[in-house]
Amino acid sequence: MEYNITLTPFTAVYNRTLEIGEDPGFGLCVLSGDTISNTYDLIATTSGSTVAKYSIDSGSTVTMTPLFVLDPSYGAVDGDIMYNPYSEHLIITQYNGEPFQITEYDLSGTVISGFTPSVGWLEGTFCYNGLTYVAGNDGQTYLTDNPYLITSFNTGYNVNGSSQSPNCISSSLPLSDGGAPPPPPTELQITSSVSSNGAGTLDIINGEPGETLKLSFQMTTSDFTSLNFASPMVLLLDPIHMYKEKIITLDGSGSLTSTYQYNPTSGYGASCTVKILTRSIGTLPVLQGITSVQ
Repeated sequence: MEYNITLTPFTAVYNRTLEIGEDPGFGLCVLSGDTISNTYDLIATTSGSTVAKYSIDSGSTVTMTPLFVLDPSYGAVDGDIMYNPYSEHLIITQYNGEPFQITEYDLSGTVISGFTPSVGWLEGTFCYNGLTYVAGNDGQTYLTDNPYLITSFNTGYNVNGSSQSPNCISSSLPLSDGGAPPPPPTELQITSSVSSNGAGTLDIINGEPGETLKLSFQMTTSDFTSLNFASPMVLLLDPIHMYKEKIITLDGSGSLTSTYQYNPTSGYGASCTVKILTRSIGTLPVLQGITSVQ
């Protein structure tokens, strides 16, 4: 089943039931998605050993496409799958008898890196500040930046799974020989600050100097008075005009920064999806930004 959620305060509203045809194995992550057309590509496993893409259309039809079979020496997925859209790699926790294996694959199934940390039962995987963390069901969360020195801290919670927007994921595992993995490539992207009392900043970075972009802005709720972007964006959304498009020009460094002010009817739990429709130079990025206003 699919639910529409808000984060602050947390709410979950049933949206639709998706008929997959068989129960997927452990691990699930987003490969790509479009909140406007309500279509998504997810990554999961079948029978715990085959990594597959599940394409969801705007109705409730799901099409499964096998991608590759996991390396059997590392076992089946028994934890989590995390997708890095910059490198187009998957980080997967696998189990074939303790200890767990953490493996990084490309989308064809080639093992990029992997190691076996001497730690407990590994479950949810997430990225924070460009680093990969894996949470255990023992209350510990492990930082995996060094295969020979796994740092842990006690959260006090047993985490059996985790999830986040692909917009936030840019980490890779260290190479098996302990060397540093290559940095993620720079790509045109939209980021936003965490708002304070409805005030925040929208940033577009890594573009080409002076290029033009056509953006779309879509509010996810009508429970607000206005969302106002200041110069150089200059855009106003309100309950009557919840979707708008805007053509903007990046500066000489290929960037643009605009402050915004969100005025809610009650609370700050709304969001605005900002999507790059076209650009005058280069190709469209893998990711689309989401400006969360709270």
